[in-house]
Amino acid sequence: MRQTTRWILATVVAVVLASASPALAGKGKGSGGPGDGSSGGITPVTVTFRDALGDDRIGSDNQTPFVDGADGVEAFLGSKANYGNLWLRLARSPRGLWLDFAECVGGGCNPPFAAAIVGNSAIKVDADNVQADGLWGMSVGTTIYAPARVYYDLDDGRGPGFVDFNSSLGGKTPCKNKSNYVTVTRTGDRSWRVSADRTGTACATLPGGSELAGIYLMPFELTVEVLQ
Repeated sequence: MRQTTRWILATVVAVVLASASPALAGKGKGSGGPGDGSSGGITPVTVTFRDALGDDRIGSDNQTPFVDGADGVEAFLGSKANYGNLWLRLARSPRGLWLDFAECVGGGCNPPFAAAIVGNSAIKVDADNVQADGLWGMSVGTTIYAPARVYYDLDDGRGPGFVDFNSSLGGKTPCKNKSNYVTVTRTGDRSWRVSADRTGTACATLPGGSELAGIYLMPFELTVEVLQ
């Protein structure tokens, strides 16, 4: 039923095609060549959500991968000079993220919406906070527990809201340190897995980012693969 609902929403939810606001723009794509985590550039990737289990609260709009450069998608790993982070940015794309706020477990329950596909959205995994050189600095087979942030913007003038996994991004936020981290495992020379399990909690803010929307169970899993 949820998969069917998501497909229906994909046809009726308006997708924002305007340029990203500064809050969504992140660090940007730096100069230099991609590939090794120290060149000053970025490395294009494919981001694929698990989706198929049916219980994920964060996922893709239509159960297909997000490929950097396809349909306006920006999906990349930053080098050391760009903080070694994973970014998935969709503000310039007809694609969107599925966000489901069905399981509030604390902090009041005032979700920005029940469940929807949000076009003007982004994910950042802030691996440099816990690992030198970010994801590039991880050895194959190792795991870290990193902050992460999901941005969503309803294009109503209030600015982006956030779903934080123990993220201090943005400074003073009602969500600072109120949720769990995500798990990041380097599964190969060119691949990683990022996930929050069924016991992991995320803290959400309302649009504008200054008002708590509640603490939620927000399980998801995605894989990251360097484009050939």
